[in-house]
Amino acid sequence: MKQSIQKHVFELLKHHDCVIITGLGGFILNYRPAYINQITNKIHPPSKNISFNKNLSNNDGLLANYIASVEDMSYDEACLEIMKFSRKAKLKLEKGETILFENIGELNQNTSKHIEFTINTLFNFNTHSYGLASFQIGEIKTPNTVKKFISAAAVIIVLLSISIFSLLQSSTDNMLVFNLSPINNNHYTPREAPITQDSLGKETPGIYNVYVSQVDFDLYKINGTNYHIATKKCFKLGFGRDVQIKIWRDQKDRIQRQVCFLNVSETEYDDCYKITNVYNEMTSQGEKIMVLTKRGKMKEAILVLEETYIDPYVIANSSPQDNITLHQQTEDTLSIKNIGNRFMDAIQTLGTNEVNKEHKKPESKIITSNNRNTPKKEVYIIVGSFSNQKNAKALSKQLYNRGFKNAKIIGKNESGLIRVAADSFYTEEEAHLVLENIKNQLSSAWVLNKNKP
Repeated sequence: MKQSIQKHVFELLKHHDCVIITGLGGFILNYRPAYINQITNKIHPPSKNISFNKNLSNNDGLLANYIASVEDMSYDEACLEIMKFSRKAKLKLEKGETILFENIGELNQNTSKHIEFTINTLFNFNTHSYGLASFQIGEIKTPNTVKKFISAAAVIIVLLSISIFSLLQSSTDNMLVFNLSPINNNHYTPREAPITQDSLGKETPGIYNVYVSQVDFDLYKINGTNYHIATKKCFKLGFGRDVQIKIWRDQKDRIQRQVCFLNVSETEYDDCYKITNVYNEMTSQGEKIMVLTKRGKMKEAILVLEETYIDPYVIANSSPQDNITLHQQTEDTLSIKNIGNRFMDAIQTLGTNEVNKEHKKPESKIITSNNRNTPKKEVYIIVGSFSNQKNAKALSKQLYNRGFKNAKIIGKNESGLIRVAADSFYTEEEAHLVLENIKNQLSSAWVLNKNKP
C-alpha cells in the first residue's frame, strides 16, 4: 500500500467519530466543550477526546471502503490488508512492543494482557474548532478591601445560621425518630449472585473470534476463552476467522453463549447456534474436546491454554475432506474422526521450532560417480505442517500460484505431520537471506536444515 493503515485511520477520524480496525478494535471520538486550565490559566477551544475500545472489532466497511478507493484496490483486498495489520499488531503487543498511530496515540499491552491506549496528539479533531487556538488569560487580583468585606459577610452568615438552628431545635424534640439499624435475624441468608449459579460464570461477556490452528485445520481456538472447537463447518463457511463466540447476560442476568457464523451476504454474524453443556474444568481423563456437530450441538470440553495464528493466505484456498457420507453425518464427530489423537499431536507441536525436535536417523545413501559431486538442496523454508495430505497439496499449489515456484511437500516430521516448504537452498545462509522477505507474507515461516543431526 502507498500509505500505512495508521495514516488512513487518522484521515478518517477527521470526518468520523468512530473508525474500526477489523480484529483489533475501534477509535472513538467524544465531544469535549471549551474549558479553562486552572493551573496554566489557559482557555482551550471545544475539542474531541480520543478513546480506544477493543470490543469494537467487527468490520463496518468504513475503513475497508476508504482504503479500496485511496489505494486503488478491491474491497476484498482492502479487508485482507486490514486483517493482516491486525494480526501483526496483536503479535507485536504480545511481545511487549508498542503500536504507534501518528497524531493519535499508542497501543500497549499491560501485565494483565489488556490493551492500553495512550493519547499522544495535539491535533483537534473537532471540525467546528478549526482556526481556534488556546490563549492565556491574566489572573484577576482582588483588592484587599473587597477581601475584608467578604470575610465580614461570611462571619455574619455563620452567626445567623447558628441562631436559626437553635430556634428549630426546640420544635423537633417531640418528633418521632425511626431506628434504621440493620435487621438482626439469625435465619437470614444473603442471596448469592446469579453468576455463581452458572457453569461458565468465570467467562467475561463479549465477542470472541475463532482462529485456525496452524497445525491442523480441523482444530479452532476460541480467542479469549479456554476452549478449542473441532468442526468442518467453521472452515467451510468462513475459514475459521469468520466465526465468533458471543457471550452475554440476558434480562434475567444469566450467561448465554452462542457460536455464530458469518452469513452468505457477509454482513452479520447471525447464523448462530446455542452452546450448552460446556465446562471450565476437565471432567475426565479421556481424550475429549469440544466439538460442534452438523446440528450445532456442543460436546464436552477440556481446558486448553494454547493459541496459534496462521496467515490468511495459507488457508484461503485450502479445503477439508468432503467425503463424509449421509450415514456418517448423523454420528458423533468424535467417532467419525480420531480428533483426540490428532488434537494431542497438534498441541505438542504448537508454538515450537521443529528444528530442535529432529532426532531422525540419517538415511543411508549409495554414493555413485554421478551424484558424488552434485550437491543437494537440503535446507528448506517451512511454512506449514498438516496431518492431511490433501491440505498439504492445497497449500503447495497455492504457494506456486502466488509466485513460489519451488514450493513442494518435503515429507513428514517425527509426529507424522506433512511439511510444506516455500523454497529450498544449499546453505542456511542463503535461506536466512530469503526468510525475512517470505515472513512478510507468511509469518509462520522458519528454516529447516536436514543436514543437521
